[in-house]
Amino acid sequence: MAITLEVGVNTYVTLEEANSILEAIFDNAEWAALTDEQKKVCLVNAANKFNLLTVKGSKLDTEQALIFPRSLETSTSDKVKMAQCYEALEICRYNYKREREMNSGIVSRSMDNVSVSYAKQSNRQRGLYSKESFDLLRGYLILIYTRC
Repeated sequence: MAITLEVGVNTYVTLEEANSILEAIFDNAEWAALTDEQKKVCLVNAANKFNLLTVKGSKLDTEQALIFPRSLETSTSDKVKMAQCYEALEICRYNYKREREMNSGIVSRSMDNVSVSYAKQSNRQRGLYSKESFDLLRGYLILIYTRC
């Protein structure tokens, strides 16, 4: 089944905008290797992850499908668009596979003379894989800090 990107419905950016933003990233080989359909899946998944975030304020329009733009904005900001692209890139990377392994409980893996161990990440950015995406969205997020 082919995925259709609809700005404001299941994405903040078009495929062309995403390609343009991500071609400026130094390490974007994984993105370049994807088919257009795979890129669309990554973009929709990134937008869906944003809808799970706890953000400040309210939607600009109560009927809008996505959580951005917020009530103090007139349109989706460039930061949100860039954050979606960074998150989509991270979703397609190998690190995503390792993250899934860590979440499934794999602590160590060995093959011949090579060993890999994963520690559960305590600094994961509120459900986002991309640190850059989190940094771009930080101003929108309601952050809760706990004392140790």
